[in-house]
Order: sequence, then structure tokens, then C-alpha cells
Amino acid sequence: MVERNIICYSEKSQSETETGESKFISMNDILSNDVLLRILVRLPNDCCRFVIRCSTVCKLWFSLINSIDYCNLRLMHDQSQSQSLPYALIFRYEYCGFSQPLYEYSSSSSAPNGSSTCYLDFLPWPKVRIYSSFDDLLLLSHGHDNNFLICNPLKRQYLDLPKPPASMARVRTDCIQGGLVFKPDVRQQRRLNPKLDLSQFSFRVMLRRWTGLDKDWISSYYVVTFCSETGKWRESALKFCDHSELHDSTPLSCNGMLHWLANTTMEECTYHGIVAVNPFEDANNPKYCRFIDFPLGLVQGNGRSSNLRVRFGLVRGQLRLAQLLGNKRVGFVLKVWELNYDHNVDDDDKGGSPWTWTLMHEVEVSANNHTLFVIAFHPDNGNVVFFLRYPRLICKYDIGEEKMEQVGHLPNEHYPYEFAESLYSYSLVHPLWPTPIPRAIPFV
Repeated sequence: MVERNIICYSEKSQSETETGESKFISMNDILSNDVLLRILVRLPNDCCRFVIRCSTVCKLWFSLINSIDYCNLRLMHDQSQSQSLPYALIFRYEYCGFSQPLYEYSSSSSAPNGSSTCYLDFLPWPKVRIYSSFDDLLLLSHGHDNNFLICNPLKRQYLDLPKPPASMARVRTDCIQGGLVFKPDVRQQRRLNPKLDLSQFSFRVMLRRWTGLDKDWISSYYVVTFCSETGKWRESALKFCDHSELHDSTPLSCNGMLHWLANTTMEECTYHGIVAVNPFEDANNPKYCRFIDFPLGLVQGNGRSSNLRVRFGLVRGQLRLAQLLGNKRVGFVLKVWELNYDHNVDDDDKGGSPWTWTLMHEVEVSANNHTLFVIAFHPDNGNVVFFLRYPRLICKYDIGEEKMEQVGHLPNEHYPYEFAESLYSYSLVHPLWPTPIPRAIPFV
């Protein structure tokens, strides 16, 4: 199956820096390291590539930008300025042929920013498939044998994973769904030491494929899980006893678990909850796979909880769920919930559940166009969602200001009405310092 990667990311263009070596030597001679460090800390953080380019100016700048002092000062500066982290949104639609970058407009500029080069053009393969994202990392595959890799597009680095078992490697890529997940304390680790690379974290890569229905219409899945500590894949099976079925939507990684929207085997396109899988647990552990009911205020059935009307995403690492329903009087009603997870509450506790929902927004959205769909969340701003507006416009909607802004459009082709059903989104949030990926991790 051929795919299209359509890229939307926010990145401010920067004026070209002077490249005369003598000018930099002169500046370094005049300024002390402390003063120069404080100047470098104030470089615009919304373009990580610019900071990386600055580190290549000379050895002194490289050592300063890669120092722990820079990280600490940068963190304090950004917190004092209340700066949000730069982010990227990648949209993928299947059955298409090429990539078109789509840039968001900066709040301080009226012009689109960034270059028009393909986001993944540094990879040696002409076509790759995107499976999931975590912070600034992507899980990808390439080739007919399903070679999987973890990639940091900003650092232009990637790591090939060992080949999965043959039962998964020989399956068509469009029949496999997968996710990348880290332990819950990974962000705390990064705050304490932003320069940690991928080899210093514990992570899992989980791949699954549907193996069929039994006579009672119960779905089963073949699952393989890669463990970063052992460097090996583990095979297991997954079966649901309540007619649930994992949808092919993009999995979300939070709280050390992978989350998939779930429909029933009786109603293929109607969601009825979320399945949370913890790849760090053994497949026989009751906490390995658990079901999360939708919030009570979410309207279900009759197409109102279909994949056109219900989407989930991450905002500051927390799972959010949106439902957008048509309303004859105002146009649409948008509801957004946030999922709260309490590690101290166990499913076995009397009447207890580790998950609770909080309604974050319930607003009316005025729109003359009757084909409006939620396609993504702003990963660092809980008041912003992204809409797909017929036929191919991508709009950013600020809930508090009730402001709809067109930020891009998909290629001008004849898409079917159900285009939004096959549009997958992946969010990338670039931390203070991009996650380095060693060329080879010494798996034990």
C-alpha cells in the first residue's frame, strides 16, 4: 500500500547567520564564556534546527550549547518567558503517492515559515510508513520485510531495530499497527538530565496484527513486543471477551501504556471505549490489557461515536478525547475531555478505577460548512484543536477566543467524502534538547 505523508509543523524561519570565521573569533575574544552562554540561551527556542546550526559555528559554541549549564539556564529562561515547546504535526493518508509539507503560521509573523523540504528526506529509503510518535521520536518501517526503526527527524538520526519474528515480518505493512512507549518517568529523567540519549531509556515497541474472529465473534491478535533492555522480541496473543476490536487509529503513548480506540465487532466504525495496553507487563498480568469506558457525556451509537466524530490525542502528555456533533442552530457542538490516571488506585480496589474523566470544554462552533472534523490536538495548548474543513482545508481553532484560522490545505486532488476517516495524525513535541539516537545501541 502506498501512503502519503503530509507534514504540518511550526517552525520560525531565521535570517542567515554570518559565516565569516574571523567575526566569530572576534566575538569570542570580546565576550566571556558566561556572557556568551547567556546570549545563546536567548536564541529563539521555536526553531530547534537554528540552535543546532549555531552549535556548529565553532568549537566554543558547540561546547557551550552542549553543556549542562546551557540546559539549566535554557530551562529557567523558557519557564520565565512561559514559552511553549516547538512542535510538529504529521498527517498521513493512505492510498496516496507523494508528500507535501504544510507549515503553520507563527503568532508573531504573518508569513509561513520553514523550508519546503520533505521532513523525512534524510532517510535512505524513498518510502516509509509511520506508526506512532513519542515526544520527538517516530516509529517507522521500510521495505517489504518490515524493517522497523526509531527516528528523530530534527536530529536526522535513526536506529534500526532487530528484525521482528517471521510471523510479523512477512505481513503486509498496512495489516500491522504499532506503537512506541517509554516508562512513565521518562520526562522526569529528561528534566533532570536533558542530554540523555535513547540508549539510556527503557522503552518498548509493540506490533500487533488481527488474526480473525472465532465462532462467537471474538477478535484475537498476534502481538510482538521489543524490549530495549534485552534487545529481543517477545511473542504473545491478545483476545477480547466483550466483542471489542482495536481500531486502526494511531495509538497514543502516555503513562507507560499504549492506547487504542476500540469499536465492536458488530459495529465496525462505532467507537465504544479505549483499550490501554502496558507492554512493560507480562501478557498474563491483569494489568497488561485494560478497557477504559468513555465519559458519560459522550453520545454513542448511530454514527455519533464514529471515527468521523470522535478523535483522541495528547496535550502536554495527557490523553484528551473530543467529540464534534452537528447542531442545526449553531453549526457544531464540541466537547473535550481529559483522562486522569492515578497510579495509586488499582482495578482490584473496591469500586475503584485508576481512570477518571474531566470535561475540559463544551462549546458551540459556528460553521456554515457541514463537513467539519477534528483531526488533531495542539500538543502544548489545551485550548487549541485542528479541524479538517471540506474539502481539504486544515484550520486551527482557538476555543477561548472562538477563532478559526486556516493554516494550510491538503493537495488539490479529488478526495472521497470519507477522506477524514483515513487521515492519521502524529504529534511531535521537541524538548529542550532533541533526543540523540546512537548509531547502534549495545542491546544486552
